[in-house]
Parts: sequence; C-alpha cells; structure tokens
Amino acid sequence: MKFICSLFVGISVFFLCAPALAKTMYVTDKIQIMMRRGAGTEYKIINRLSSGQSVEVLENKKIWTRIRIPDGMEGWVNTQFLTEQKPEEIALEHLQEAKESLEQEIALMKEENRKLLADNQELRIQSEKSREKQDAAVSAYENLKKESADYLSLKSDYEKASSGLEKMQKKAEKLEIQLETWKGDMKLMGIGVALFFGGFLLGVVNTGSRRKSPYLR
Repeated sequence: MKFICSLFVGISVFFLCAPALAKTMYVTDKIQIMMRRGAGTEYKIINRLSSGQSVEVLENKKIWTRIRIPDGMEGWVNTQFLTEQKPEEIALEHLQEAKESLEQEIALMKEENRKLLADNQELRIQSEKSREKQDAAVSAYENLKKESADYLSLKSDYEKASSGLEKMQKKAEKLEIQLETWKGDMKLMGIGVALFFGGFLLGVVNTGSRRKSPYLR
C-alpha cells in the first residue's frame, strides 16, 4: 500500500514538474551537436542540430537533456551545448533579417506613398479641370440666360414694332383709298371749275360781240 502511495506521489510530482521544464533553449554558437535516441553516447544518433537551433526542453539531467525540436522529433542532447540565450551570431542574423525586412517594408511604403502622391496630384489636376469645366458651364449658362432675356426682349420689341407697322400699313391703305377718292373728287371739281370758267368766258365773249355788232344797235 505504501509502495502504491509513493508511486502515486512520484507520478504526481513528475507531472507537476514537467511543465516547468518545458522551456525553449538554443544550441550554442558555431557547433553542430548530435541528437540521440537515449541519454548517452551509446545511443543511436537520430538527428544533427546546428548552432542557433531552438529546442523545447522536456527533461533536464546533469549531463543529458531530453528535447523536442519544432518538427516534433524528440531525443537527447548533451546539456553543455544548450543555452537559454540566443547565440549572438544568430541574433545578429535575425536582426539583420529583421532590418532587411523593415527596409523592404519602408521601400514599399515609400513606393506606395509616391503612388499616392502621384494619384493625389492627378486627382488635383482632374479636380482643377472639373472646376474649370464647371465654371465654363456656369458662365455659358449665364450668357445663355442673358442672351435668352435679350432675345425675349428683342422678340417683344419686334412683335410690338410688327403690330405698329401693321397698324401703320392699315392707316396708309386707308389714306391711299382716301387719296384716290380725293383725287377723283379733285378731277370732278377741276372739270366743274373748267366748265364754269369756260362758260363764264363764253358769256363774256358773247356779251362783247353783241355790243360791237351794228345790228344790235
């Protein structure tokens, strides 16, 4: 019974301690280490890990450490070749990669900014053209409205003038008719006056002839 209790406590302690051991470490600088199937050089080599390789620590002993690499493979490596600090060379490489990535992003951002500036310039030009067209359209509309008003005024004046001309033509026609009538009356009057003076002259001549004739004495 005591054995079972001790075994249970041991298993519990193992599982409680296991998460604390699951930390990330790195293979030290400028080295390649062997990953073996067991904790000892007599075990078969199952993989070779290069400097900077990240590993997950599953079990840590004095000389050997059980690890898991990112692809899921588990094995044992010599503890002295593991460090909690990322190797400086690898860190510098990562920093260089990060720097190059940032430079690429900055270059892309600059290119996008250049395109945006170009697009903004194009939009501004288009906006200026649109405003000019709008101003021209407004000016043309105002001119058309003014011309329309002038046309309507001229049309009204023309209609008034046409109406006055028509009235004057009618008056002229009436005057012409009256003139023709007056001309006819004047002709008749002239004939009458001519007859009158002709008769008067004949009367005077006849009277003078009678006075001079000896037969009339």
